[in-house]
Amino acid sequence: MIDLRVDADLSELGTLALRFPRLVQTEVGRALHECCLTLVRTIKIAMPATSGRMRASVSWAVDLNVARGDMVGRVFSQVPYAQAFEEGVKPGSWPPPAALEEWAEHKAKRHAFIRKMGPKRFAFIVGRQIKKRGVQGHHIFRKAFESAQAYIHGRFSAAVTRIVRRANGGG
Repeated sequence: MIDLRVDADLSELGTLALRFPRLVQTEVGRALHECCLTLVRTIKIAMPATSGRMRASVSWAVDLNVARGDMVGRVFSQVPYAQAFEEGVKPGSWPPPAALEEWAEHKAKRHAFIRKMGPKRFAFIVGRQIKKRGVQGHHIFRKAFESAQAYIHGRFSAAVTRIVRRANGGG
């Protein structure tokens, strides 16, 4: 599984987080939701067309707990081959066999030659080639996260500004 985290640092807010937990939860929660959605959208757009299952698996979740000072947004994929897809596999090491077999099963639905050969055998042959040559990672999650840094910082700065303004009696 590949997993990106966007952690909301509440230290800038000082005691406002304790005095106005609902306000902080609302504003920071909104910023986390928007940042996660932007990351998901960026990742899905960058995903190769041949990886429809991988694209469909990209999801997000937000955990808002002001009381423990922990507000986290996660963008992730739970398909077994997500890690290998993102980071690649070095020559000399086998890709995860279960992930490769699941991928081959999925590909067999659309390709008769894989059905004829058998998905397990096809997965073994592909795995052997990956062990021999390796596979470069796509780094789509990392690139999306890097390209979204300015947006993420902007969203959180705007959220902090709104929290401070509203806590001080502004609209």
